[in-house]
Amino acid sequence: MSSEEDAEPWDLLADALGSLNELEDDDVELNLQESSNSSLDQDDPYFKVPLEQASNLILIRRAVADLKSGAITRERYVAIIRPFVQPLQNGLQLMETDVVKNKISEIPEEQRVIFQWMHERLAQLSEGMNLLFSYRDSGQMSDVDRGLQIVEEAMKALDQIQDAAIEAGQEEDLRAEMAE
Repeated sequence: MSSEEDAEPWDLLADALGSLNELEDDDVELNLQESSNSSLDQDDPYFKVPLEQASNLILIRRAVADLKSGAITRERYVAIIRPFVQPLQNGLQLMETDVVKNKISEIPEEQRVIFQWMHERLAQLSEGMNLLFSYRDSGQMSDVDRGLQIVEEAMKALDQIQDAAIEAGQEEDLRAEMAE
């Protein structure tokens, strides 16, 4: 039995998409202070960076703004966007494997609904990133504008899913505390 078969669906998804949190391009300059909130307790199991402070969203928005203003070249823009495209595609492909589908079928219905909704939003995010990346060949600013719009919509939806999951986890913890 492979480690993939032993893993939980949420762990498989997190592993597949985890590289989105790690920028592969050392030349990308992102002021991490801009995307951090030191008042948040990062040791809290329900810690979450607010969407407007998410470093990836900030980086994507900045790349689009810099491209539009002429501050970066097409090649530089593509180098910034490229690291986001493949991990999303890999994550979506992983979610379509029989192993993951079998694991998902074993989790409670309410979690399956959340997982399916996440899958749909990740597909939307991938669509937006692919449009942003398509500027490499098309040179069409409309691809960039529409891609950013789709990315922002998907990230807002994913943020809401995460908020709901945090709330459910906190409620479950509270029930467990009260039962003790």
